[in-house]
Amino acid sequence: MGIHLKSVLAKGLMGATLAFALVGCGSKSEPQAATEEVVQETWPYAEAMEYMNKHLYARAIQSVTTAMEQTGETAEGLTIRGVAHAKLNHPADAFRDLIEVTKIDYSATSLFNLGNALRSLGYCARAIDAYEHALALDANNPAILVNLVSSHLCLNEVVKANDYFVQAIPNLPKDAIAYTNAGVLKMLDDKTDEALAAARTAIKYDASYRPAYKILSQALMTMGDSIGAKDAMNTYKQLKGATMRNTRFIPEERQHKPATATTTK
Repeated sequence: MGIHLKSVLAKGLMGATLAFALVGCGSKSEPQAATEEVVQETWPYAEAMEYMNKHLYARAIQSVTTAMEQTGETAEGLTIRGVAHAKLNHPADAFRDLIEVTKIDYSATSLFNLGNALRSLGYCARAIDAYEHALALDANNPAILVNLVSSHLCLNEVVKANDYFVQAIPNLPKDAIAYTNAGVLKMLDDKTDEALAAARTAIKYDASYRPAYKILSQALMTMGDSIGAKDAMNTYKQLKGATMRNTRFIPEERQHKPATATTTK
């Protein structure tokens, strides 16, 4: 059972940990300019961020690259381009940009993004190193902790994964991803009732989140409810191809905000 569920997490939740944070990129606190010319003058990556917000990632890369021909390479510009590459499933290109960001802006956010790029490349151990350095700068941030959970499970290090999950619990996001993670860990710990409750809570938060149904199916099958398990697995299969939402790294004022970074949705 353990090996199978670890595979569920690796396949189902890896995507859940790889949402990148944009540092200081067009946040709502940015002053509103009267014209596009003023916006461009005050912040050269406004056009690139507009493309990012519209999910036009290739255009965002072109725009920010052109802008950096004038500004030089900056943490903001490289972050935008690195995240855009990640969204286009270009992990090597994302890594090249995001590792450069850490040399300019060594912060929890830049290290978090670097860890995500390393995870995309399959380097779980190196990702853990980046996340742990991020955690040293932003202690108890739940998004970093959740990424450490899945990265340790990637290496079959269940005890360490559980330790980080316990640490994340007080500030755990109330969303499908967090509760699906909880369900996986409860199944690995043979706490099937709690795994079932966690999976159902995950589905309550997001009925389209596929991995939750796989955990639900496993829990129901373990409890002897083969019909319910089959129904859950059928839903899982029907949702194939649905976009997985990602854990967002958005430190709020009441949370543990990196001193030098802000993020935007």
